[in-house]
Amino acid sequence: MSGPRRRSDIQGLRALAVLVVVGYHAAAWPSGGFVGVDIFFVISGFVIAGVLLAETDDRRSINVGAFLARRVRRLLPALAVCITVVLGVTALVGDTVESQPSIASTALAAVGLGANLHLYRHSGYFDPGEPDPARNPLHHTWSLSVEEQFYLLVPTVAALLVAWSRRRSGAARRAALGLLVVGSLASFAAAWLLGASTSVPVLQAPGRAAFYGMPTRIWEFGAGFAAALLVRRGGRARRRGSTAVASASLVALIASMWWIDPALPFPAPSGAVPVLATGLLLVAGEATWVGRALSSPAMVWIGDRSYGWYLWHWPALVMGRWLWPDRWWVAAIGAGGSLAVAAASYRWIEQPIRRGRTMAPRRLAALCVAGFGAPAALAFAVSFGASHWWRVDEPLDWYAFPRAGLDRCIIINRDMPNDLPTGRCRYRNGASSASMRVDEQSGRPVVAVLGDRQVDGVAEAVIAAVGDRADVVVWGRSGCPFLAAAPLGFPRCTQWQGQAEHLIDLLDPVAVVIANDTPTYLDPAVGENVIAVPNDRRPSDPRAALALWTRGLASTLDRLAARRIPAVVVQPPPAWGAAFPRGRLSPLRPQAAMSDVRRSDVVRDRGPWAAAERSVAARHGASVVDPVDVLCGAVCSATNGGHWLYYDGFHLNRFGAEAVVPAILEALVESSGQFAGSTGPDDVGG
Repeated sequence: MSGPRRRSDIQGLRALAVLVVVGYHAAAWPSGGFVGVDIFFVISGFVIAGVLLAETDDRRSINVGAFLARRVRRLLPALAVCITVVLGVTALVGDTVESQPSIASTALAAVGLGANLHLYRHSGYFDPGEPDPARNPLHHTWSLSVEEQFYLLVPTVAALLVAWSRRRSGAARRAALGLLVVGSLASFAAAWLLGASTSVPVLQAPGRAAFYGMPTRIWEFGAGFAAALLVRRGGRARRRGSTAVASASLVALIASMWWIDPALPFPAPSGAVPVLATGLLLVAGEATWVGRALSSPAMVWIGDRSYGWYLWHWPALVMGRWLWPDRWWVAAIGAGGSLAVAAASYRWIEQPIRRGRTMAPRRLAALCVAGFGAPAALAFAVSFGASHWWRVDEPLDWYAFPRAGLDRCIIINRDMPNDLPTGRCRYRNGASSASMRVDEQSGRPVVAVLGDRQVDGVAEAVIAAVGDRADVVVWGRSGCPFLAAAPLGFPRCTQWQGQAEHLIDLLDPVAVVIANDTPTYLDPAVGENVIAVPNDRRPSDPRAALALWTRGLASTLDRLAARRIPAVVVQPPPAWGAAFPRGRLSPLRPQAAMSDVRRSDVVRDRGPWAAAERSVAARHGASVVDPVDVLCGAVCSATNGGHWLYYDGFHLNRFGAEAVVPAILEALVESSGQFAGSTGPDDVGG
């Protein structure tokens, strides 16, 4: 079979794709660099189409087995080595409680060609919060699984079409063209619909399904197929105006890497720009100045190694951050070092196995057994070993979560619907019951605790503070503040805020306690959960974000004041972030320890937003509780009296909640005039 000739400009496009992906992962630059994956998908569609069309020209048939064998030789060896190395390093430096089991399960999914399906069930690509994709060094294998699923589908369908049309002249081409058009349009429509939806009956997370799903990516491969068909029919007509087309396409492609925001629905409709631009660059060919630039030796060299670089860069970045979480140089060394590893992989793994057009069936079978079997066996061993052989137990205080049941009252996952908890989120005398509805109008006083993930520690303290004087209703949504403003690209948060307001109307509480993790909404950098400008746009800088935040808080307090409902704003505790050792204990680093921080440094870092919140609260007659006042002396520490006060780098555990009970009780008495003489901190954790 005479396959399509190698084009240097395609290797240059691969280089551009991997450069922007690595830049995005290492430094969020360019801000839309994740579109590099979409460039890869279009190129794959183009190359596959060329191979299949050439085979039908030569043989009037398609050998699906031979096609898949070539794909196995191209992709499996480097992937198997990468997964094996990642699992080995994970067993040494990954935490045994969460990371090792999670990475082992991702490895199994990756060798089973289903990493995208596995990750759809667990975490979104852009999701801030938990489970954190930035802690999984195999998270990037989702895109390889999408490609592999496509490689299984397309040649099989093409072979069936060719077999069906052997006695029908031109029927296969017409049927293939019809399938291409209809399938691509349906795929694009599905991606757009799911990305814009907050509720689809059969899908728990429609936006995530749009991103990870192979069916919602078919249109991107289809663009590559269409480009291949245009090139075959081109001739001189294709060359006329190709320079202008290539120039405009390159500008559009590069522009899309900056203006496509990861917080907004993707891959459709915004992904159409880089996808169409890539397809047009493939059609324009090598003869234009753009093609010559892409065909430069440096770009071709990187393009040849782009698969290996894509494989290795993410594990290098993630594992480097495990070991040195606060070091700026980790990104640079991870990106550069992974290119060196990719070059070695290309020289000693990829090229030797790819040489030659055929491989004896016995050798191919051995390659499959080793490539699929070795990583799978090691994944099982790591998962079992993390639980039984080399487990490093974390401090029990990290599991002293606020009282049982509070976790049910917080919607943790960004894609989960806003279902009002019907039971176990209303606390009476320190205990909850499935029979007590949160919206029940029982005639008893009610204190409502609303906010984001900070709700659990604060609710623990509020329940202890009010004792038997009132019911406490708890409802929160992770990554979503109780505020008259929502984070960028988070329509379910806006809906939850409206439902929380409605809950207040139903309950008519004697006080509302607001618990938001304020600083997490004030960073406009790409990848952060920043508060949005009206019309769902990213604020220009932290000052603009803080102005939006204070206006939203003022509006919320205004609404409560209009209902004559007292409000208490509980600011977040000092944050430890990546310095907190949870998730970093491993067989090589089994000790949980961290340094204290001077109170003056904490106050300085919190200064702008903490002062702004106090000012807004004072103008609206609301009370403010700052945990710094009770958790810090001259220094702030994550421990006190032999106990950890946090269960992770941001949230108080039961012991931390106990420490802030007196301050919350004082604020409730001050704002509402009730609860004096309540039970107090002895009831924490009941």
